[in-house]
Amino acid sequence: NKGVLNLKSDNRRFQMIRKAVKWLDERIVDDYTNLKKIKSKSLNNYQLKSSQTQYLYLRTLLIDIIPIPDKSEAAIEYYTNQAKKYWLKQSNQLQGMTAMALYKFGHRNESEAIIRSLIERSLYSVEMGMYWRQEAGWHWYQAPVETQAMMIETMAVLDNNPTIIEQLKIWLLKQKQTQHWKTSSATAEAVYALLMYGN
Repeated sequence: NKGVLNLKSDNRRFQMIRKAVKWLDERIVDDYTNLKKIKSKSLNNYQLKSSQTQYLYLRTLLIDIIPIPDKSEAAIEYYTNQAKKYWLKQSNQLQGMTAMALYKFGHRNESEAIIRSLIERSLYSVEMGMYWRQEAGWHWYQAPVETQAMMIETMAVLDNNPTIIEQLKIWLLKQKQTQHWKTSSATAEAVYALLMYGN
């Protein structure tokens, strides 16, 4: 729920979302149960998969309108604790999602540490704005435009520095000018980030 539309304004749509979230809540419990069986001795060293990070982020977006069921709390607590330990090993997009999730779950110190780290590792030029050097890859969480859009959202919500937000937008617009936003998903994320945050 990013505020684009009121999810409760259409009852059929809201029921569909509730069913999907219920299914995800059940899957994260299954995931955690299976993980305990397989890795019982190395649970403390487990690093989250991209889908688990994405689940935590998604769940925080909907927590106010669809509360977390009791049966999912232990799994979410475990994955949140692992996210606090191993966030630096994730891609920038997943680090942004982790920062947002940790903040919403009440781990503000860790969330702020991720923001500081991202800012310290960023690059800047007058022409290109603020961005990050990242390895190209085929995974969704390595997509450059979507990653930059996630960085804009993360910085806007958690840091709220207008200068940084505008510098991040420059890079996004330069990608549109010099190349293009390659997918409909990239375009939707980019337009959302440009319209929702800053000027």
